[in-house]
Amino acid sequence: MEETEKEANKKEVPDSFFRATKTAKISSDALLRLNTLRPFIEELENEEKSTINDRVRMLVENYTNTRLTNRQFEHLFDLAKK
Repeated sequence: MEETEKEANKKEVPDSFFRATKTAKISSDALLRLNTLRPFIEELENEEKSTINDRVRMLVENYTNTRLTNRQFEHLFDLAKK
């Protein structure tokens, strides 16, 4: 019976509550640029609270998909597997 009372007293906290919204070591200039890009990143438009890490991940994915040659792209995943 005590377990049921404890579960009832627990408050539901959404997963997004614990997500980092600001990376600790980033310059204010870079942070301003990332925040300026937020409205233009289509994948993050539907999220209420996108993190700096989400924005950086999107930029890295875009860069690797558009700017790397096939050889560089394949080598990138070889390094990730190790």
